[in-house]
Amino acid sequence: MQLKLFNSEESTIKPILMKTYFTRYLPGEDNYKVGDSIRLGLNIEILRDIEDVKMAEKFKYQKVQLFLCTEKIEIGDKVIDRSGREYIASIHDMDEVGIYKVIGPISPEATWVKEEDTFNLKELAYLVQGDYCPEEITYHTVEFRENKPKPGGTTIAIKGPCGHFH
Repeated sequence: MQLKLFNSEESTIKPILMKTYFTRYLPGEDNYKVGDSIRLGLNIEILRDIEDVKMAEKFKYQKVQLFLCTEKIEIGDKVIDRSGREYIASIHDMDEVGIYKVIGPISPEATWVKEEDTFNLKELAYLVQGDYCPEEITYHTVEFRENKPKPGGTTIAIKGPCGHFH
């Protein structure tokens, strides 16, 4: 979707891309490892070493993961409301404010992305595992398309400041 705004200084019409996707931390599995994110009160902390992992296990901190979400929903979508309740959207939810659907997890390589960052379609791609090499597992990106099947993976790559997807 594009909006056209009039800029009186330049007397031109410039297209502005709507950023209809946003990120949100949601609960993850309880098996902790170095590099995972946990919620401590209102803060998000990263488990930096084995001692952090042991502390998280001992105190059962909530593990969280960054997900791509949208408020663009359709009837039958699995949605989450403001209280965190999950349910299937019905006709009555179409005008509801504050409900959203989860699209998929953000790639851990997109280290600059924070909660509530917003994106448009051109800034998103699916991260798909490529051919296996003995030295490494390679990945490539596939164009992100709204309401299309995910091509072999659900992790979302984000276009970084460098212009590449991570």
